[in-house]
Amino acid sequence: MDEIERLKKKLENYPSPSAYNRLAEIMRLHGKNEDAAELCQRCIREFPRNGQAYVIKAGIELSLGSKGIAIDTLTAGVKNDHRCYSGLRMLADLHVEAHNRPEAIRCLQKALELKPSDQGVERRLAELQASEPAASAQPTPQAPAPTPAPTRKQISETIDLSEAPVNKTTLNHTAAPAAPVDEPLAPFSMPLTTNAAPAPAPLPLEVTADPQTAHSSTMALSVLCAEEGVQSATVVDGQGRVIMSQGLAPGEDDLIAALSLDVTTSGADAINALGSQGLKEWSIETTTGKLLSFQDHSISIIINADSRVKMALLELRARQTLTLLGAGA
Repeated sequence: MDEIERLKKKLENYPSPSAYNRLAEIMRLHGKNEDAAELCQRCIREFPRNGQAYVIKAGIELSLGSKGIAIDTLTAGVKNDHRCYSGLRMLADLHVEAHNRPEAIRCLQKALELKPSDQGVERRLAELQASEPAASAQPTPQAPAPTPAPTRKQISETIDLSEAPVNKTTLNHTAAPAAPVDEPLAPFSMPLTTNAAPAPAPLPLEVTADPQTAHSSTMALSVLCAEEGVQSATVVDGQGRVIMSQGLAPGEDDLIAALSLDVTTSGADAINALGSQGLKEWSIETTTGKLLSFQDHSISIIINADSRVKMALLELRARQTLTLLGAGA
């Protein structure tokens, strides 16, 4: 009995949030989005506090182009499940795309409360907070300062041309001497100019596809990074060049890509020497977490995750992301 049938049988006898989530993920991986969405909806009805069901359902809605519905789904998910870390991460990315930085900041702050050691969230939050003042620094309308009444001298030396007939009269007027430094100038004697605040810099993301493909690729990586335990993800090609990344500071993705190329190349050479062929994945365990690489054809995803990550679910999500990125085409 394969895993799909086993999970269906389990849901009939002992329904649980984890069984619903696992079966929905497998259905979605096999392209059965309608079945996966129905499973998520059933899970939400039976277990409304299961945040991961909202996350999976939102991912399906995003793949269908329904970003607004996905935002509503995730908003309901993090409201019912206050500890839905992956939902907060994914919702923050969607709010950034919707130019709603205050909500994105709020989501990342809540995610950081759940995982204070998440450096990826800390960096992303710092980037948004740094750009928020610039986005809101546009001059706000203020009541004009009271203008002192013009002096008799100013009245006599000022000519109002607003009512002058056009193409009928030419006025020759000699400019009056400059007013003393301590005498206030008339309000119209010097136009006031302001420089608009610079637009906030976009978050670093390198995608070289057309807009539609770039959006799908970005959201696929966002869904992966929203998984619990994932701190960052980098997509590289067969030559070790960065295609896109999330959760890393500028320059860190190049270091990850270089490491991936070295490990993959030397590892493949060693495996070939031992009589085997092909290196599909590898992992490096550090003192703070794990570095995982999954490869399909000439594209690899390198994931930086903490030690609590669920490997089976993470591999499923990584393979799904590779498929969505077109690696398997």
